[in-house]
Amino acid sequence: MKVFAHRGFTKHHPGNSLPAIDRALDEGYGVEVDMRSTKDGYLILCHDRFIPAVNGGCLDVSQTNLTDLYDFAATGRYGADAYPRVENVLSLFARKHAPDAELAIHLKDDTDDIGIVLCDLTMKVENEINESDLLESTFVFDASINTARRIAYAAPQLRVGLSVGEAAIASDSRHPTVYSYDEIRSVGFDVVWADEWLGSLYTEGFVAQCHADDRSIMCVSPELHRDTTPMHPAASNYASRWPTIVTIGVDGICTDHPDEFRDLLAS
Repeated sequence: MKVFAHRGFTKHHPGNSLPAIDRALDEGYGVEVDMRSTKDGYLILCHDRFIPAVNGGCLDVSQTNLTDLYDFAATGRYGADAYPRVENVLSLFARKHAPDAELAIHLKDDTDDIGIVLCDLTMKVENEINESDLLESTFVFDASINTARRIAYAAPQLRVGLSVGEAAIASDSRHPTVYSYDEIRSVGFDVVWADEWLGSLYTEGFVAQCHADDRSIMCVSPELHRDTTPMHPAASNYASRWPTIVTIGVDGICTDHPDEFRDLLAS
């Protein structure tokens, strides 16, 4: 089973930073990261659109040029490690990833061409460092249906994942890119990003259906919904859900605790 370190190995480094990704790759894990675009079109790793300032106020990443963002970041707690450019992330991953590790890129922007720009950037990095499997080791997820279709048409080399949750979550307007599987089953996409919020999504039948449709399925560990609304019922006791996740046969898991999950697999 593939193990994705959520935002990199974050025990000792800020999430979505090159040091966190580097450490995760050293440990042999795949990596999940969050991607946004700046006003001048640079792709960076960044979870939140609005970044709070140390002395109050905030910055809108989508309305800020890259150099201004870095000037702003220099005054914050993460400094030079914050908001790396995606081409540097791709290059690091291509040079260091384990043979079966993958890079899962969370699309935090749903702009028309972000997936296409990423595909072009990935192929450019492949050519620059002569790494032929970078594109096939990378996928984007949490796209909208329309974005998934645009990527499939304009950049079919890039694998796309759609987020699937319980029906009550999929019907909640606060989560516009979380779908029920029935809702998207006929859409052309490659990876099911299984995002359980209520403790009822991960079943053998669900996994079997995804595999029967020739889709891989990666799941979210409960602790990732510790600070969300609703909070996962096992968020504080996340490891209690892991034996089920292993037993039902998912292809991968995204977790804040990759070492603990690897220990479980080894036992």
